Amino acid sequence: MSTQLDEILEKNLVQTLFQPIVALKTGSIFGYEALTRGPEGALHAPLALFSEAKRYNRLPELDRLCRDTILHCAREQHAEGLLFINIDPAALFDRFTKAEDILHTREESYPADRIVLEFTMEEDICKFGSFIDLVQQLKKAGFHIACDNTVPGSTELLSVHNLHPDYIKISLLETGGSYQSACALAQMTHAQVIAVGVHTAEQLRALAESGIAYAQGNFLSPPETMCPTLREPARILLEQTAVPRREISDT
Repeated sequence: MSTQLDEILEKNLVQTLFQPIVALKTGSIFGYEALTRGPEGALHAPLALFSEAKRYNRLPELDRLCRDTILHCAREQHAEGLLFINIDPAALFDRFTKAEDILHTREESYPADRIVLEFTMEEDICKFGSFIDLVQQLKKAGFHIACDNTVPGSTELLSVHNLHPDYIKISLLETGGSYQSACALAQMTHAQVIAVGVHTAEQLRALAESGIAYAQGNFLSPPETMCPTLREPARILLEQTAVPRREISDT
């Protein structure tokens, strides 16, 4: 057994960071993605931490601990907007049978309609039998759905179509900066696109002019323990490119 993983689970040694997601038309913060980190050491990075949990069949425990910690931190900080929470499909099926059991929204005073459940698209998640049915239950319960690591033209697009997500996250690294393919995917799936991996002013300026709705990345703000505001260079750039609120209300 992994003694370090045991200690993390027993003593709740996970940390939550928040990274803002920005509405490009207005330059305002639309919501936050909650990111988990382990304690300093070999299991600090999320990939290492979750890989260790899968190795020792303790993924559901870690997944639950991370979500409980996220909701507690978000409530304590009065996080505004939507809260994006990563969910591992394998952990979901191991533990939960009803949509209302997935998160302690009542106990944490966090309404379901402010939570976006984010599923990775690194594998064909439709292989998990009744996964699509469960996702539909989650949507009926009020949760929003997002697909992460979506690559235009990939085989996982069938899963995206079947899930009918509200949001699709597309990495600028994966698209090679081709915003047209991201916009085409949005039209095809009827979902809002969130461009992630925004690291430069040039990327942000191009996105603001592309028609993509939302953006996330370290140029806007790196993840922090307290819900961060936008970095000054990003805020100024978005003020220059944002559509005036009066124009938005008139359309």
